[in-house]
Amino acid sequence: MESAKPRAAHLAFGANGENVAAAFMAGRGYAILARNWRHGHLELDLVCEKNGEIIFVEVKTRRSALYGGGVAAVNTRKQRKLLAASQFWLMENKMWGSPCRFDVICLYGQGRDFRMEHYRNAFCQTLDNSHPYW
Repeated sequence: MESAKPRAAHLAFGANGENVAAAFMAGRGYAILARNWRHGHLELDLVCEKNGEIIFVEVKTRRSALYGGGVAAVNTRKQRKLLAASQFWLMENKMWGSPCRFDVICLYGQGRDFRMEHYRNAFCQTLDNSHPYW
């Protein structure tokens, strides 16, 4: 029987950051509905819910805030991918009419010692003509 391949260090680092972000959201009363949800090449790091609102959370884990930090990686192209992924998630879960928002959580550091920045309503998007800006 083959042993499992060791996880690449950068993937383990990112997974650790996602665990910290999920614990942060859960500790503030958010229900975690999905983690690392995928549809083809699209992915949502965290999908949370609180008071009937769906929150799609992009988690960026970095060793430092150099080069613009994690928030700089959530550019227009990434936002479009998150919007597409969120549309598939809402359809799949029959929650199309739910109010939604996009948050970004940036974590900086190593091990368990992270500095965190939580950007609520990090960007706005429109689903279509019948849905308002989120």
